[in-house]
Amino acid sequence: MALYSLIDENGARMPKSRLELANDLNIRGIEMGDDGLDLILMVLEGSGVIEKPAQRYQITHDYLAERVKEKSKGLLEMIEGRRRRAAIDRQRKEDEERRKKNQSKIEKNGHDPDARTAIARRKADALHIQDRIQNITGKSVSAIPNAASPLTEFYDLSSAAR
Repeated sequence: MALYSLIDENGARMPKSRLELANDLNIRGIEMGDDGLDLILMVLEGSGVIEKPAQRYQITHDYLAERVKEKSKGLLEMIEGRRRRAAIDRQRKEDEERRKKNQSKIEKNGHDPDARTAIARRKADALHIQDRIQNITGKSVSAIPNAASPLTEFYDLSSAAR
């Protein structure tokens, strides 16, 4: 990813300072610390893949920049997919904790005094979850394997309270 940060959208070489590289990596969710980045830059510079004229790192040759762009596509997709799955998993966990908390309140009271309100709230929660998943992934819940199942179960619990 450090090499990918040294090319622009068109695959052309783009010189960057060490700080700019660190920021690019952090934006992509890659945190390696100062020592890790310094080590990577030292190895890449020592191997002749990058050079450092005027305190800015750049890939040494255009053909290397093209090759980095080609090879990075799959890696970028994988990283983005992991980021999306992590966001969905976090949201599912939060929603499950909220559902359990609501369920324990119902069990504690022996009944739900506002059953209609609770049902409407749970339906709204399920729709909200679906919207958040769609916003994060860009896909409808039905297009994501195993995503509809917890929502369906969540919704079924609501309708069972009727």
